[in-house]
Amino acid sequence: GGGGWAELERRARSYPEDLESLLSECHSAYFSARRTLLLGRLAEEIRGLDPTRADLVELVSYVHCNVE
Repeated sequence: GGGGWAELERRARSYPEDLESLLSECHSAYFSARRTLLLGRLAEEIRGLDPTRADLVELVSYVHCNVE
């Protein structure tokens, strides 16, 4: 929600010397949320795949290259 942005703005104004640390926290939060969302969606896709087809191998390869 909007409260998160307000907190970021407050911290950036109050502690300008910590902007690098704040940016690092933002990146960590973003990638953590992204990973959670992707893993749920990938699990859903995997359940729908036929393990005897190449689709599963392609998906695992894609995940390995793009999620980790």
